[in-house]
Amino acid sequence: YAVRYDMGNVSLGYVRTETSYKEGSNASASTQEQDIFGVGYNLGGGVMFEVAHGNKEEVDGSDSLKDTEADVTLAKLSFGF
Repeated sequence: YAVRYDMGNVSLGYVRTETSYKEGSNASASTQEQDIFGVGYNLGGGVMFEVAHGNKEEVDGSDSLKDTEADVTLAKLSFGF
């Protein structure tokens, strides 16, 4: 699911995804979860500043160990014409 809220020059957003699948003859499913939260501010004149933070976790079904657990933070300054 995803949610976005705009209030004046500020925008807030959140997205969460969950995936589960079986691969080959594996008896248990592999899973993936991802969360991302972002904030944006419109500076005016086509200039936008945005920051987002996300994390991702993947678990392999065969051994139930975390294969991936990553965090990322991004910042963006964009110019529109």
